[in-house]
Amino acid sequence: MGGICGSKSTYGIDRESCKAATDGLRRKYGCDILIMCIKDQNYPGKLCLSGAVSGEMRNAITQLLQSDPKNKDVAQQGDKYDLMWECTWRSTTLTSGHSTFSLAKSYFPKGKLFVKLLDTIASFGWGLAAAPNFGGVESRDERGNIASCVDWPVLIFYKEENLQYSPEHLFFAVKDSNVPGKLCAAGPVADMETAMVEALKPFSKDVRSEKDSYDDDYDVVWRNTSTTTGMQMMSLSKAYFPKGKTNVALLSCAYSFGWRAVAAPNFGGIGDSWPCVIFRRLKDVSQPPPEILFAAIKDSNIPGKLCFSGPSAESVTDSICGALTKVADNGDVKSEADSYDADQDAVCRNVKITTGMAAFSSKLPYFPRSDSMNCVLNTLAEEGFQVVACPNFGGMTDSWPTFIFEKRELVPPQMFLAIKDENYPGKVCLGGGGIAVDESLGPELLEVLQTLCGPSVQQTTDDYDKTFDLAFKNTKVTTGPATFTASKPYWPHGFVVEMILQVLLKHGWRAEGGPKFGNDGTTWPGIIFQKV
Repeated sequence: MGGICGSKSTYGIDRESCKAATDGLRRKYGCDILIMCIKDQNYPGKLCLSGAVSGEMRNAITQLLQSDPKNKDVAQQGDKYDLMWECTWRSTTLTSGHSTFSLAKSYFPKGKLFVKLLDTIASFGWGLAAAPNFGGVESRDERGNIASCVDWPVLIFYKEENLQYSPEHLFFAVKDSNVPGKLCAAGPVADMETAMVEALKPFSKDVRSEKDSYDDDYDVVWRNTSTTTGMQMMSLSKAYFPKGKTNVALLSCAYSFGWRAVAAPNFGGIGDSWPCVIFRRLKDVSQPPPEILFAAIKDSNIPGKLCFSGPSAESVTDSICGALTKVADNGDVKSEADSYDADQDAVCRNVKITTGMAAFSSKLPYFPRSDSMNCVLNTLAEEGFQVVACPNFGGMTDSWPTFIFEKRELVPPQMFLAIKDENYPGKVCLGGGGIAVDESLGPELLEVLQTLCGPSVQQTTDDYDKTFDLAFKNTKVTTGPATFTASKPYWPHGFVVEMILQVLLKHGWRAEGGPKFGNDGTTWPGIIFQKV
């Protein structure tokens, strides 16, 4: 029976055996992945890493954090809640925190410090590849309305093999749930400061580069921006849905200076959502930038929509519509925009990419469907577009999964993974990329999950998972609802995430994006993989 921090009810195995069990799996499958997660919605704040973290790297991160005035008391020290992580720094402040008795926005990331942290990690040979988002509903009131949510940004790094990037990072954070709207940048912005104003003026005529007292954690802030639909009070429009044309413009501006999107973590909590994009600069900045395609899913809407923006938006939309009509429940998909779609270049209408509202059904609402997701990814691959990052827009408990694609000469096979921890039983589901014919993948993932989540894990597919090729039930990838424990709910288990990704890497799958699905506070983390 679990103690106050959950033990087997939270971990699935005895918490004292987590490290030894993980080390045994690492000896068998390798240790080529680094997982980082930020736990600012906690007292004390924590930064956790899982993977091959050298002593030199630990010391460098400690020195970096302690050099920041708000983090001078940071110590590398874990406790009983951190036993699924390799190392933990406590008393960290990587966001604005709860901002009690302050007009500052809660849990907005500290951009300058975050860039320094990424630069430090890169100096030890780790390259950022994806940033899925974990979390969920922490509590509801007596009427069932959300009282609080948790939001846990996770960053996935691989050992650097492609040396096309310099060690520098650039961090963008969108602050649309704010008056005025802002786009905040940390890192070597340089001449982009003026260029971005010109790039955004066609969409926000009053945009200008100007910081105020709330912006000390950033190098440059463009204010009066409008990158989403905003709050939409007394309107039928969906709140904080991304404006595709605007986002393509700001991404294109960054790309013109040699920056490329590599991941898109999401920060927030208590209903706020702060979409971010992390860039790395090419060593050879003379390379012409690739064409960008921006896509966002609006399944929490009638009709369901998949919106595209970019030079190829119309042709891609036609191809997607043709392909989706062959997928179950998508027979009515068509290319058609309406008055709510003025900020997009083209729209696939009547799509069913998730389970939708799931009214009068025991299905979980807005859980992604593997058949629809892989149809979209495969069709875009045929058109020459590959996922590079997946920001998550939303706010007030909405979730709008979003995708940044780049035009490539050759796009490798794609695969999709979805985690269903805000459910009983917990599940990990995978589909696409021909994994159904990989006879050893399922057994190896099962070994990892049974070792770290307990012997009750089974490889089995039921009626709720029929669109996926592989499914595992009774998994514990996070702390779950953490009922009757002092653990934070839906906090990811670093060792479990690390070893799932390690087995997939052994089979040639590398994470490239982490879209977040869900609605009304419920969170379904997803990860898109490419074959390498």
